[in-house]
Amino acid sequence: MDPSLALRPLQRAQWGDAMAMAARAFLDEPFLVTLFGADPLVRLAKAYPLYLNTPWDDTDRHVGAFAGPALVGVVVVSPPGACRVCRTTDPHARPTDPLEVVDWEFDVQVQAAHADHGAHSWIGRVAVEPAVQGSGIGRALMAEALALLAGLGGGTVLLECLPSREGFYAANGFVRVGMFPDPAGPDALLMRADLDPTARP
Repeated sequence: MDPSLALRPLQRAQWGDAMAMAARAFLDEPFLVTLFGADPLVRLAKAYPLYLNTPWDDTDRHVGAFAGPALVGVVVVSPPGACRVCRTTDPHARPTDPLEVVDWEFDVQVQAAHADHGAHSWIGRVAVEPAVQGSGIGRALMAEALALLAGLGGGTVLLECLPSREGFYAANGFVRVGMFPDPAGPDALLMRADLDPTARP
């Protein structure tokens, strides 16, 4: 790992900074273009409140990547047997807000895709500051997340990604085990890794 990069638990007070960074990181993703249109300024203006409203979950583990004092990456992990999307998504409670409906529909699809995989961990989000993408921060965050999960007992780890990201996650030990519709983008891939609790990535 680059010696100028430090990985450490994210504090709740830093969550707003992490979600603002995620809004920038995902600005050109198909789902944000579908939701908010082609104009990047409009997209950014609307993506910020969407991400800043993402609640902190006390059960999840949050790891930040820091270059000095600057937060440059984050990974959010649900520990074994406590997948957040499976814990918190009610497939019968459709929201009334149109933006919330899109997230809810995706989470319902994720929950259904997870159902055949037994007890599992979940990597819910990996985001890197756009200005430093491609510098190995994502790989470092994934290694840290997998080491954390191995230390918690290992077992099955699930995540979802765009088809364009399959190679990145495959290089981190994941294999494609399914595909399901995303209401605001191309079909999403379900990826799985099985961790030996005695191993450390």
